This record gives sequence, structure tokens and C-alpha cells, in this order.
Amino acid sequence: MLSISDTPIIPIIKIFSNLNISPSFLVPTKTGYEKSIMDCTLNVRKMFTETNFHDYSKQKQGPNHKVIKESLIIFSGFTVKTTCSLYRPKTKLGDPRIWITGLKKYCKPRNLLSLFVSNDMLYIFVMTTETIKALQNPEDPIQETIQSIKKGNKTIYDELLTKIKTIHNDGFIKSVVNGDTGVGMTLENALGISPNSRNTPDYKGIELKCSRVDSKFKQTNRVTLFSKAPDWNKSKTTSQKLLKNWGYWGVDKHNQERFQLHCTLSCTNNNPQGLYLDVDENKELLRTLGKKAPDSSIQQVALWDLNTLRTCLQRKHRETFWIKATSKYINNIEYFSYDLVIHTSNPYINNFQYLLESGKVTLDLLMNFKDDKMTKVRDHGYLFKLNPKDTNLLFPEQNEIKL
Repeated sequence: MLSISDTPIIPIIKIFSNLNISPSFLVPTKTGYEKSIMDCTLNVRKMFTETNFHDYSKQKQGPNHKVIKESLIIFSGFTVKTTCSLYRPKTKLGDPRIWITGLKKYCKPRNLLSLFVSNDMLYIFVMTTETIKALQNPEDPIQETIQSIKKGNKTIYDELLTKIKTIHNDGFIKSVVNGDTGVGMTLENALGISPNSRNTPDYKGIELKCSRVDSKFKQTNRVTLFSKAPDWNKSKTTSQKLLKNWGYWGVDKHNQERFQLHCTLSCTNNNPQGLYLDVDENKELLRTLGKKAPDSSIQQVALWDLNTLRTCLQRKHRETFWIKATSKYINNIEYFSYDLVIHTSNPYINNFQYLLESGKVTLDLLMNFKDDKMTKVRDHGYLFKLNPKDTNLLFPEQNEIKL
């Protein structure tokens, strides 16, 4: 849907990043505009769920279950109080719908809408030329609206920080699982967050990234930014083919033999499997390429759209708590003390490409076949990672809080 927008997305993301706010977007189609109805896109639905604004998955179909929420339209320097309707029709599968009352007065089909939620209020910015200029002018009255949004976000920040301080004050707590994931899962368990594999922020729009550090808060392991599978249609391949063509025989933690592909890919060098990354700037693609013996011919393995990766980064890390924990073992069981929080917001998404090209951001493949016939793939994500010493290149404003 964003492809039909009359306004380019990336410059708008930059403007809001400078304001320390991360939007979700909608674009009214001609049909939707005329019928006063819009499909609520996945990114907007995620934002609603993360901010406790609305959860379509829990909403029943039909007009009797429609939800009305307070909203504010921002258009060329004017603000208009209104409401939005959130519902699932009885037709088809009940695909989520949204409509903002009075929107037709202020926008046309294909106009880009930037959406935020703060303090249970939906803010809708109609991205006209005047609105864009106002957002870039620190003296414009529209900045009061921006401050209202930030104030709502600060409430969640304070709430989460208070909870983590309480956990810290309780001292070392026993890990809920063994292994690398224990440090993160133990904190989430203490915060009352259920285990999940979602690719959205963990706590009301704030992402949690936990890692083990030494007594001087030094970390050596790379941090996972996000996970994103290749675009299989553009890649013209499947995860099964990728694993079959480039995998190898290894053993799991129980010393059981399996066919796997556990490796790190970089733009600056080939890995032992002959795989490496390459940025095609003209086509806006990240490619996985591989050299196959015996002739060392170069093969295309998988593709990612760079704009999709930037969007993943922006959505996952619009606000992040990087939490550092010291650990100790008692009777071979690990215990954690969560001692330091580094707060970041709105990464420099355009730097992501340069960090890929320089080898600062790498990709980990963690996959294996679950069956002897090599038909069922188990993967632990396509993990884009960054060395901790380079986080300032992607997250320039870092607020360090010792607990």
C-alpha cells in the first residue's frame, strides 16, 4: 500500500527520527477513500497492540463490536479533534479496518498519513507540504503536539525503568533456562512478559536487549538487532534449498549428528562455506552470494529488500533498553543481576547500509534439518548483528543509567 503514496517514505522517517518519534503509515486508496474505510496495515496493527491502544486479534466481527477511540488530525498547521472507528466486518475473514471521522476534509487518496499513539490517543499527521515544513520548524506551534506525544512515551519509559530498578534491588535471580538465552528470558519472566518469537518490541513499544557483561560492564558478543527472513519470491529459492546447497554435517548440543548451516556472513569476506553479503545499491537489495567448488562460480543465494530491512530496524528499535547483567554460578546454576540500562531511540536507519558494506553489521544463519529426509527446516532466525563497540554508529544518543 505504501508504494502508492504521493510522498516518499524515507525522508519522512528522517524528519520524525530527528524528533525522536517513530511513525507507522497508512495511505488511503481511491476506493477506500470513497467508502470511508481503510485496511489497517500490519505495522499499524502492531503499533496499536504494542501501545495497548487496540488489539484486533481479540476483537469479534460485526458492527456491534466496533471500537471508537479519541483521535487528533494534524493538517497543515491545524489540529482537529475527532474519533477513529476500529472494527472487523462480518464479510470475508474480518480483515481489520479503520476509519478516521472527518478525514475526507483534510486529505485525498494517496496522501501519506503518519500515525502515532500516545496516552490512548491516536495522532494522524496528513503529510502535506505545509505539514512537513511545520515539523522541521522548531518554532512552529505543531511542536506542542510533538511534545504531547513524547510526554506519553516518557510515561512508559518511567514505568519500565522503575520495574527494572526493583528487579535490580532484589539482587541476583535464578535463570529460568540454561544457555545463552537465559539472560533475556529471565528478565522478561521477572517483568511478566510471556516467551515469544515476535519481531516487534517487547514492552509497550520498548525493545529489551539483555546481555552478559563483566564487572566493568564490558561486552564482547555481538548484539542482535533484528531477525528477517529473505524475500523468497525475489530470491527464487526456499530455505530447504539454501540449507541443502550450502549446509554441512555437524552435531547438536546433545552430540547428535545433523545437517546444518550455522555461519556468519559479511560484506567484507567469504565465510568457510563460501558465502558472503553484497549490497546492490542501484536495485536497493542486499544479496547473499556464494562461491561453489570446483570452479568457484558465483551463485546468488538469497535476497533482501534494503528498505524492508531499514523498516525492520526502525520498528524494532524506535526505543530500546540495552540491559547489561553480571552473572554468577551457584551449584552449576546461573544467576543474574541486572545492573545497567542504556537507553536509545530512533536509530540512524540510513547508516544501516553503510555498516553492512563495512562489515560492521553481519548476518547469522542458524538452521538445520529436523528430519532424515531433509524436508523440514528448523531455523532460529536470520539474525542481523552488530558489534557492541559500534552501537554508537547506529544509535547516536545513548543515555546510560546505572541501577
